[in-house]
Amino acid sequence: MILPTYGESCDKSTYNTCTHNLMCVNGICACSQGQKLNAFGFCSAESESTNQSTNNRNPLLSSTLDHQKLASKQTSTTMQLYSPPAGSCANKEICLGGSICDHDRKQCICGADHQIHNATCVHNELRAMIFINMQTSLILLATNIDCILDISKKSNIGKQCNDNRECGYEARCRRGQCVRKHFYSDTSPKSSGHSDKFASFSSEGQRGTAMECPLPEHPELCQLPHCFCSKEGNKPPGNLPARDIPQFVILTFDDAINDITLRDYQELFGNNNFHNMNGCPIQGTIFVSHEWTNYDAVERLHRQGFEIASNSITHDRLTEESTQRWLQEMAGEREILTRFGNIPEEDVQGIRAPRLAAGADKQFEMMERANFLYDNTLLADPGEKGEPYWPQTLNYRISWPCSDGYCPKSSFPGIWEVPINVFYGSEVNESTKRASMLRSVVNLNSTSTYIYDMLMDNFERAYYTNRAPYLLTLSADFLQLNGSKEAINAIESFLGTVLKERDVYVVSISQLIEWMQNPKTLSEISQVCIFKLVLIKIKSIIKNL
Repeated sequence: MILPTYGESCDKSTYNTCTHNLMCVNGICACSQGQKLNAFGFCSAESESTNQSTNNRNPLLSSTLDHQKLASKQTSTTMQLYSPPAGSCANKEICLGGSICDHDRKQCICGADHQIHNATCVHNELRAMIFINMQTSLILLATNIDCILDISKKSNIGKQCNDNRECGYEARCRRGQCVRKHFYSDTSPKSSGHSDKFASFSSEGQRGTAMECPLPEHPELCQLPHCFCSKEGNKPPGNLPARDIPQFVILTFDDAINDITLRDYQELFGNNNFHNMNGCPIQGTIFVSHEWTNYDAVERLHRQGFEIASNSITHDRLTEESTQRWLQEMAGEREILTRFGNIPEEDVQGIRAPRLAAGADKQFEMMERANFLYDNTLLADPGEKGEPYWPQTLNYRISWPCSDGYCPKSSFPGIWEVPINVFYGSEVNESTKRASMLRSVVNLNSTSTYIYDMLMDNFERAYYTNRAPYLLTLSADFLQLNGSKEAINAIESFLGTVLKERDVYVVSISQLIEWMQNPKTLSEISQVCIFKLVLIKIKSIIKNL
């Protein structure tokens, strides 16, 4: 178990939960009263002179290294050399303050998304830091370190961007533009009390009808990473041939997270039984509805690598509801996930409409207003032998026939629609032979052999044609089919088979979209995760020093 270190979140109910003899104060690892952080990352007693000069200072912000003492250590021939962040490590100095040595630059550097503050590497988006006034013992919470330092930053809202780092602390990158981080209306559940401050949007009726995809004739009208479509809906992004791209498998779950469903998820993912060819563990996406959900379990699953998305609060059908009701349900559940599941709100990027009941333009008005990135609700039927459909942005009209009349008719630039290609199976209703949820493709007496064969048949429809993502719609009643493990055994057998192929990757929906925004060939992505795992290992070693 990796314990949190200075300035990181901790569990204050657990004794000795922080490293380096730090204490958990109001959920943050910090030094106790009368101590300060020394050059080695440990808390030590303040000297009398230090007490006199820093009695009125915040100990969290008074961890500056004594550079004169540090320099004297470096001149000694009997002691190991040390260097603070941004200092030299050309002579094998040990980098302090959470930094690591960049051997090419021969300099101690902070990791990604960190900056130097008081000779310590501090995360840019630290969620809460403690400000302790030694005279009054008053503890205040701040949502960003810049609140404490009283640093004014120029707003980047409205500027073009490619990722969150270009938008600063108060904004995030959505659809190529820096937008203010989410606030919720006064009428949303457990509102934060802010006024209705969402990204601007056009109301229904003022928005133009979505046009047909202009590609390939006019590529300048739809360019990645913020626009993608094809006239037939079956073309991969980046003009890449299908044989050169991964076959993505997406495991999605649509239920409350409770002790029963948690057990199923742990059985599939808990022991790291399955990995992609590049070394990354497989991931999935869980669409969470509020009722009966255990938010401690939500937090645990998120830490294990699951993507968490919104499936509404009440799980009621919202098809005929107003945009405001959609907002309360979907953005409201995201707020609950943030407050009680400790999920960073920027991680909750997608939605699935409850009961797969889409809401036409009102649903997507809500998504644009609340800055959701993608939807996974609409059904697509390519036919039993047809090529399945690829996801697309809603800048232009969807490329597949709308099955129920509740698809978007207007243009919603930058919002991704990840369709559910229907499943075919011999045990489905005789009149259709297809279904959107896997539970509807089986009956109570279905065997693991039938389920495995059905999964493989539908997988091969994509794998041997256009490599469109193969998205599985899993639910509790499917995983617990007739109180047996037939379905789980079939899923495990299926994963064991497809992951033997070097071109199959099991990822979350947000990972799929990340790839589609910047598509890479198989040879380009094969080593990506190996480097990530090395960095994670290095960080783990540093934390435990």
